[in-house]
Amino acid sequence: MKIRKIHIDCFGKFENYDLELSEGMNVIFGQNEDGKSTIMAFILMMFYGYSGRSKDLSKNLRDKYRPWNGNEMKGHILFEHKGILYRLERTFGKSNSSDKVKILDEITGETIKWASTKDPGQEFFGLGEEAFSKSVFIGQGGILVDASGKKDEITEKLLNLVTTGSEDVSYKKALDTLTSSMEALVSKSGKQGTLVKAKEEMAKLKEERYEAEQDELDKKQAHLSIGQLKEMLMEEEAKERGLKEQLKVLEYASEMEKVEEALYREEKLLIAEKEADQVKEKLSTREGMLTKEHLEHLKKLLKDQEDLSKKLQAEEERLKRLKQDLTSLKENPIQEVRKEDLEALKEKEEHLLKCKELLTHLHLEKEKLDELEEIKKKRAALKEKHTQLKLTYHRERKDLQEKEITCREGTAEKERLEEEKQQMELELKNLQVEAAILKEKVRGTEEREKEESIKRERSIKEAMERLQEAEKPRKVTEETAGGKVVHKGMLGLALLTAAASVVLAMVLEPIFYSGLLLAGILILLSIRKKSSVMRVVEIVDESLVARYRDELKTVQKESEEKKREIREALQEQKTKLEKTEEGVLKTESLLRELVEKLKEKAFVVTGLKKDLEEKTILSAQLEERLAGAEEDLKEQELLLKKEENEKGFMDRQELSSKITDTETERHRLKKETDDFLDSFQVDTYDGLLQLHHLYRGHQEKLKEKEENLQGESEGVLKLKRAGEENLKILLEKIADIKEVEDLSAAEQVLLKMEDALEEYDRLYRHVSYLKSERKPLELSMTREELASNKEELRNTIGKLLGKENYTEEDLQKVRQGKEEKEALETRVQSLREEITKKQTELKEKYRHRKNLSQIDDELDFYKEKVEKRQRIYDALKIAREQMEGAFSELQRSFGPKVNEKTEEIFRRLTDGKYQKVRVTKDFSISVEDPERKSSYEWGFLSGGTIDQAYLSLRLAISDLVMSGEENLPIFLDDVFTQYDDERAYEGLRFLYEYAVKKEESLQAVLFTCHRRLFEWARELGNIDVMEIGRTRK
Repeated sequence: MKIRKIHIDCFGKFENYDLELSEGMNVIFGQNEDGKSTIMAFILMMFYGYSGRSKDLSKNLRDKYRPWNGNEMKGHILFEHKGILYRLERTFGKSNSSDKVKILDEITGETIKWASTKDPGQEFFGLGEEAFSKSVFIGQGGILVDASGKKDEITEKLLNLVTTGSEDVSYKKALDTLTSSMEALVSKSGKQGTLVKAKEEMAKLKEERYEAEQDELDKKQAHLSIGQLKEMLMEEEAKERGLKEQLKVLEYASEMEKVEEALYREEKLLIAEKEADQVKEKLSTREGMLTKEHLEHLKKLLKDQEDLSKKLQAEEERLKRLKQDLTSLKENPIQEVRKEDLEALKEKEEHLLKCKELLTHLHLEKEKLDELEEIKKKRAALKEKHTQLKLTYHRERKDLQEKEITCREGTAEKERLEEEKQQMELELKNLQVEAAILKEKVRGTEEREKEESIKRERSIKEAMERLQEAEKPRKVTEETAGGKVVHKGMLGLALLTAAASVVLAMVLEPIFYSGLLLAGILILLSIRKKSSVMRVVEIVDESLVARYRDELKTVQKESEEKKREIREALQEQKTKLEKTEEGVLKTESLLRELVEKLKEKAFVVTGLKKDLEEKTILSAQLEERLAGAEEDLKEQELLLKKEENEKGFMDRQELSSKITDTETERHRLKKETDDFLDSFQVDTYDGLLQLHHLYRGHQEKLKEKEENLQGESEGVLKLKRAGEENLKILLEKIADIKEVEDLSAAEQVLLKMEDALEEYDRLYRHVSYLKSERKPLELSMTREELASNKEELRNTIGKLLGKENYTEEDLQKVRQGKEEKEALETRVQSLREEITKKQTELKEKYRHRKNLSQIDDELDFYKEKVEKRQRIYDALKIAREQMEGAFSELQRSFGPKVNEKTEEIFRRLTDGKYQKVRVTKDFSISVEDPERKSSYEWGFLSGGTIDQAYLSLRLAISDLVMSGEENLPIFLDDVFTQYDDERAYEGLRFLYEYAVKKEESLQAVLFTCHRRLFEWARELGNIDVMEIGRTRK
């Protein structure tokens, strides 16, 4: 099985992100927080979802990776399984049940159906989530393996492979089936199961038979109690009716309070309306009341007038600047330059140029005469130079041969020293590696000593605390039976009733003997059961104290022995480390001396090589110069013959005369040109041309300024007229409110009107609020009617109280009666509820009770059921004992397969340093030291070695769970974090060979934040390396 492509629509920090994976080894590099663990979590959740409900954000993956922007958390994965390309799509909801999962055949587009009870990971990987996480999915910090999972799926699959050759055929399931069938009859605790329940039902039926005989007596006593409660209820109801008549006064008093509150609200409303009317008068104008819209219109006119004034001021300033610019241009005119002046100057300069060209030609002729004489002199010098070069070349050639011999001897000596240096560096590296391993061992032992010290202290402290707790006296409650008690008053009444009945029967009528029956009932009621008495005593469990005291001594003794063992091992490691470090220092010293010698020899050889190169270059240069000199000599001789034979030269005196005449003509033309330029105060023709352009530009600018000035003057005039018209309109409109003469006065009037309008709005809202707060009482009656109603209610209360001028104390007395009425109503309601409750309880108590014949029939039925299930239970017990005996032999082969595979991988990871590894059933690891031939638990090893051991175990488990099936991809997140460079490189190389060079290659995906792994992967080749966000191969 292979993952081809991962697409994340929205998950954690990723949005619309693609990651393509190839077959074999993939190394993905990213800095911390680039999203490596996020991609690992996405793969896990796509195949298995997430069912955790932790409130801790760091443990709840569904909440941890939910996008902050609120988008749906979803994506898809393309993967190949058994030659078919599938597409897994998942949109994450709040739980696995609300996730939308879809699997498609990527080629045909057909939707794939699978068992809804399974995750896609179970369907395609053949592993549950826990087995997947313990084998091929190695998250950050997740190298360690344990068998503490709730399903222990890994252990089960490995055991099936060992015992049956198939991970799906399990003796354990068969054994569990027998055990579960037995526990269905009788549980482990012996308190549950169908057989136990049948026996319990028999016991219950026997108790029911006894209880049925007691029911009739209980019914008679209950009816008597209910009759007494009914008599009490009738008395309390009579009292309640009497109090109700007295409490009508409070109703009238409450109604009068409501009338007084209504009068108060009406008075507040009247005052607010008067204040609003006063403010409204201030807002009156000729056309009516000033509205907010009218005021806003006037304020807009005022703002428009202010804007016009500002604009007019700005335009006047601009007009003033234009006048100043025009005056400045007129006061600073530019000198006039005509086109004819430019043409005259150009003609003079062309004539001057021709004179210069003629003069240049004459000078060239003169130079040629000089060159001919120079050639003759040079030929003589070249002959002399050629002779000297021949002598120098032969001398330097001899020196070059001597330098070559010396250089070869120095190079041979340097190579010998370098070989000696490499041997010493290799020896030093071996010593340093050995020292580093010893340091790691010392550090691990010291850490283990600290951990063991903390554990020892904790164990001793816990043992002492248990001892102290056991020595403390404990309070125990004892129960003493209560027996029976006689109610003396009721017994006396019964005896008195019996005596009276006898006397009356003897004196009057025999019918009075029936009173003896009542006396008998009273005697039975007078005898009651007394509740049991609880007594608290303090005791100390001496046996428990002795046991905890022995336990404390044992813990202290074991702690001391373990402390001594660790210290001896630490001292031995430190001694070995000191010797190794001394060897490192000695080797480093010898290496430094050798390096110094090598540097000196290298310096000498470099100097010799440099001299040799210089001599070689000099010899070649001399050879080139000699050949060049011979060529130059031949060339000069040929040139001289050619010049003398082919060319005729002018006489030197005639040539000098022509040069003098031409110079005179050039000076005259130069003076005329300079005088013409000086008249315009320029230096060149270009300067005169620029002055001509300046003159034309000045004239055009002057014309443009005059036109702008005229336009601006007209604009200012228009703005003045518009401002005057707008001011006239504003003052006319404000005159409706108050006569004003200028803009400032108009602004003051508008400010006052604005304040008055705000005050009116506030009062109007207050009046509206008071009107909305009016109750139905004041809406239905006038103020006069409310006052009249108040007076009538006061008179009615006075009549009921019997006082015309009653006080609050009188009403308070009536209110106390109300409290008494409420208490009375509570007692009445309580009595009614108690009567109803007792009647209901009595009815319910005997509704489902069985008669004796029904109970006897059920007892016979359960007796037969118990006998039948007991026979089944005995048969299952015999079958399980036989299967356990046969299965114990098969279980012994569990360890060797895991050990064999783990040893093979661990040996390769450690380059043969450790040969033997033992793995227990709960996946604890111990390693054999090849030197001492003794085993150590993983806690004694360094962090890096522990990681190597457990990585070996994880890969071994992966191999076993994939045995006989299609290879699954392996996912690893920074598994080399604690590895040094050498171990990390060897681990990466092993993973590469493990994934690519197997008989049937598998896909491995390694996420890392270490650049070194990324670079090593590129060097190894045939590994796809990529960075988060971009891919490099």
